[in-house]
Amino acid sequence: MSTTFRCLGLLVVMACGVDEGDSSTDDSDGDGASNEPAELAGITAAHNRVRSEVGVPALRWNADLAGLAAQFIADCQFEHSSGAERSNRFGFDYIGENLYQAGGFMPSGTEVSDAWASEEADYNYANNSCRSVCGHYTQQVWRTTTDLGCAMKMCGGSVLVACEYGPGGNYQGERPY
Repeated sequence: MSTTFRCLGLLVVMACGVDEGDSSTDDSDGDGASNEPAELAGITAAHNRVRSEVGVPALRWNADLAGLAAQFIADCQFEHSSGAERSNRFGFDYIGENLYQAGGFMPSGTEVSDAWASEEADYNYANNSCRSVCGHYTQQVWRTTTDLGCAMKMCGGSVLVACEYGPGGNYQGERPY
């Protein structure tokens, strides 16, 4: 009986050690995606694939940013949070944000990332300009961004995804990479 109690005690200590609000990651497999939610599995790796194509460093998963993303879409409103809500949080002066909405199907993390990455076709690096919408893509590949946290929520017949980026990018007049 005492052996069982010691093992149970050890499990409790390990569980407490994992859930202390520390946004650092144990990335033993090297993909930057430690603790990604199952419904968004692969979203960090998909971002990092896009980033590697332009030679910028990989992102790491950040649980604090993921929690913030979940808060922002909890009301099922497909709208950006305010800049004030994304300022001076979790050690970042500013946090960037990408939103995605789908109806009729459950997108994978890779599909969400790839949808934003498709905006690369509208980005002109030489002129640092967009032909159409390209801000989702430029945030994905913003050189100084280091952390990523995302959340998904079912809202009636649609799915909302929010990703938060620390530090945020898309500064007027600056190139992403």
